Amino acid sequence: MSLKCLFNAACLFFTLIFSFASRGGVRHCENEILLDKELAQQAEVAASRLRENIHPQDTAPGVIVAGPTRSYPDYFYDWVRDSALVWKTLVKVWDSGLFPALRAEIPALAEDFVKAQSVMQRNGAGEPKHNVDLSKYEGEWGRPQNDGPGLRMQVLTELLDRDLLKGDSIDLALRVIERDRIYVDKAINSPDIEPWEEVQGYHLYNRLQIAKGAFDAAQLFSKDGKFAGRYDSALYMRLHNYILPMLQDHFKNTEFIKPTYRTGRMDSKYTDLDITVLLAHLHADFPTWWEVAVDDSRLLGSVVALIQSFDDLYPVNQQGLPGTMTGRYPEDVYDGVGFGGGNAWFLSTLAIGEYFQRLVDHWNFHDQLTIDHGNISQLSYVVNRYYPGVKLYPGSFKRGQGLSGSPVSFDLVVECFQRFSTDQLRRTLFHIADDGSMSEQSSRYDGYMRGAPNLSWSYGAYLRTYLERIK
Repeated sequence: MSLKCLFNAACLFFTLIFSFASRGGVRHCENEILLDKELAQQAEVAASRLRENIHPQDTAPGVIVAGPTRSYPDYFYDWVRDSALVWKTLVKVWDSGLFPALRAEIPALAEDFVKAQSVMQRNGAGEPKHNVDLSKYEGEWGRPQNDGPGLRMQVLTELLDRDLLKGDSIDLALRVIERDRIYVDKAINSPDIEPWEEVQGYHLYNRLQIAKGAFDAAQLFSKDGKFAGRYDSALYMRLHNYILPMLQDHFKNTEFIKPTYRTGRMDSKYTDLDITVLLAHLHADFPTWWEVAVDDSRLLGSVVALIQSFDDLYPVNQQGLPGTMTGRYPEDVYDGVGFGGGNAWFLSTLAIGEYFQRLVDHWNFHDQLTIDHGNISQLSYVVNRYYPGVKLYPGSFKRGQGLSGSPVSFDLVVECFQRFSTDQLRRTLFHIADDGSMSEQSSRYDGYMRGAPNLSWSYGAYLRTYLERIK
């Protein structure tokens, strides 16, 4: 076992010891300084490795490769979705003021990104995957994937809002946004492929990204927007409003939020448990116009059910370690290079951490937490991971308030969700390589990394979760 693994094991051991010693405390007692230092060090590694995947050797400026490997598996391509998600992370880096070396490059990198996207968009707005010279990938693939245009509209709007584009790049970005709207306006009633590139149908993730992109652009072109009148804001709002009932369909008559209404391709999924339900809302940043807020019991129910599924399904989650290594969906068989059985993905594991941190921040901001029949079982599951046997009761609590004669309180529930969020980060540190590199997957059996090494999405997911924790 490596020194890093021994170090992490020691940290996990003492964390467990301290947790039993701090049952009466408001905040989980742990070596915060040591943990925060390692989390910050890994964030620097993630930022550096992510930068290495932006315009690496043998690629056109503006290209972001999903990963640097060119075989087994070959991820040396630019996926529109993955590149847009990298840029959503880079925007968060910009807003944070951290990582000065990377941040200093963002304006120039943004210019290259816009130019590259303009070229690749001409290959087809719904084309998901492009060669690193910006030409169209002509091989067989799951097409179209319409989350790409939705995410691209979001990212370009964010870059324009922050004045990160100058000169001709501004007009180019505006034209790309308009072309994406025109494409999606025609394609919105047709089935497409979801982010895992396996199922054809109508997808919550894709629809929500398009709705968010259309809304953001509508504000950009509105009479009070930065580019008022450049394009017709009403056309973007019409598209946005048209999608809203489609989004609501994913919440009707189902035990969990339905990720997809399938029309073709892979049919092995027999549950509605899929991390894309959570990713859809995280990547759209829980827009205020959408009825699903961060504390929505339907979303929490789907996420907790997914956690419980992987707790039972993956042997790596039955070794007494904090947190839950989380996969894409329970029926997954993709192992990173073939189809020998699905594994945990770092992007999924970290998404849980980001979500629970957002929940904690939401409760703290509003200084109120409500336990009701819609969320009591989910809240109980998380609380009982740290305080076994504690029974929750319906009620509304403010900070420092609880039930008389019961340990149930605002502070107790918030503490447990904060600890779970931290455990997802800690667990990630335990399974990554000694040098901080992160692959796509982590074995469901022993936790060793599997699949594509140095995955851009993994590094972006880590940075998102880390920045959410420290902001």
